[in-house]
Order: sequence, then C-alpha cells, then structure tokens
Amino acid sequence: MKLFLLVTGIWFCSGAFAQQKSEFDSSGILPHFTFFNLDGNVFNADSIDADKKTILIYFKTDCEYCETEISSVLQKINSYKNVQVILLSREPLKDIKAFIAAHQIDQYPQVKMIHDKDLSYYLYYHTKFTPTTHIYYQGKLLFFADGEADMDELEKFLE
Repeated sequence: MKLFLLVTGIWFCSGAFAQQKSEFDSSGILPHFTFFNLDGNVFNADSIDADKKTILIYFKTDCEYCETEISSVLQKINSYKNVQVILLSREPLKDIKAFIAAHQIDQYPQVKMIHDKDLSYYLYYHTKFTPTTHIYYQGKLLFFADGEADMDELEKFLE
C-alpha cells in the first residue's frame, strides 16, 4: 500500500496527468472572463478572435518551466497558421513588463500579454501548477495541460 501511495504521489507531482482535462474544463467551452491588458483596459472573451486557434498560457514570471514553454511556443510561432497567443499572469505588472522585455515578447504581434489582477483565472481553475496551457478554437477546448505541456502533443493541435 505504501508503495502504491509513493508511486501515485510521484506520478501526481511529475505532471504525468498533465494532458487530462481539469474538472473545471469539463464543459470544454471557453468561460466568460474579464482580465486586463497591461494598460489597464478590459480584455475578455469577446477580445479573442474566435476564428483563430488561441493558446492561453497562465504563467509566473519566475517559473523556469513557464519560461521554457513560452520560449518554445515563440520559437515556432511564425510556423503556426491562424494562431493567437495569450500570456496571462497574476504577477505584479512590473514583473510582467520585465518578463516581456527579457524575452522580447513585444516583437510578436500575435501575442497578447494579459494581467489577471483580480485572480479570476486562478480562482476559476484552482490552478495548482504553472504553466497551465489551454488551446481553444471557436470557443471550444482542444487541449489542456496543468503543468508543463508536452510540446509535441500541443503542436498537434496547432497544425
């Protein structure tokens, strides 16, 4: 029994379950939300182009896994057709802006940086890990990873 609990604990912590849907994504539909761009203007579900696939990555500015995943997406962003990227963080604005500068994110017009200052995403999804990645198309969930995403798996949904 102890071995089972140990293996289960290691599996849980390793992110092996990451490609499963969250209980909060069971509807598979983009929830209505209100976030803010870095200028303080409202950004909500209506701000997303429903005719493009949307990668939403919830991240922390000091998370090495987040940095790796975001860098991987940005390296291939020009090869993705009809894709928009939303990077969402609850971190202080100064930290988000430093992250943008460090990774030259402002050079990618298809990337939007969004601030979750009210913790809406965090509270709705009960986020346990970062990054947390969703891919939506026409408001429907195609992919979800709570923790570092398998990039090969993620890319299958962007082709």
